[in-house]
Amino acid sequence: LTFSDEHNPWGYCESEKVKQLHLRNDWLGEAVGSVVKVISPLLPYLPRSCAYRVIMMQRPLIEVIRSQKTMLEKLGHRGTSLTDEKIALALSEQDQVAKKVCDMNQMPLLQLNYDDSLREPEHLLNEICVFLGVDLDKRAMQAMIRPRFTKAVEAN
Repeated sequence: LTFSDEHNPWGYCESEKVKQLHLRNDWLGEAVGSVVKVISPLLPYLPRSCAYRVIMMQRPLIEVIRSQKTMLEKLGHRGTSLTDEKIALALSEQDQVAKKVCDMNQMPLLQLNYDDSLREPEHLLNEICVFLGVDLDKRAMQAMIRPRFTKAVEAN
């Protein structure tokens, strides 16, 4: 499912059902053969009776924190009183737990670098296709990579 809003005019590939994964996962049968975006803290709630392939996008934590703060400000929310360093530590710990969940449950894991996805999308898209074992429409996938984000990465 894709939902757009003023913060992401092209849409998020998110589902409200996923956000409730820790409470209810009986809907996952409807997603067999599909890609479902699940944030790392919710990976432990995936039932072990299914097979998964996990793609984890690695992005510099300071960029993630900055993006979240900007979105919260635009929504009129205060956010947390934690320092950026403590937020970064918590996010890093979430990533480590997600990797352990994948390892313990024998979920194949592909880790991708966010900046590389902007600079070298062809290589990244090929990696995804090989990892998933399917030949996806790489042109359509690459069309979703927005140039304005590429410029922001090149400026850093």
